[in-house]
Amino acid sequence: AGRTMARNPQSRWRRVIKSGLAPLTIGLILAAGWVLTRNTVHSWADAALCAVAVAASLHGRINPVWLIGLGAAAGVVWGG
Repeated sequence: AGRTMARNPQSRWRRVIKSGLAPLTIGLILAAGWVLTRNTVHSWADAALCAVAVAASLHGRINPVWLIGLGAAAGVVWGG
């Protein structure tokens, strides 16, 4: 599939497949985020920390690995 799409960059089917995969990918990412959040956010402080991490990830140029590390450190410090 990858070779066929690379050979025909202007193909109608390529555009159709790409336009269909974009919402699917976004939905899968949101579903994974929901599952992780549902199992880890148990208080308002957890929810606030999660919201800050999401905002930093969406609007900042910070590597998500650093956000995970900071979250882990916050859990150690404040006991999660």
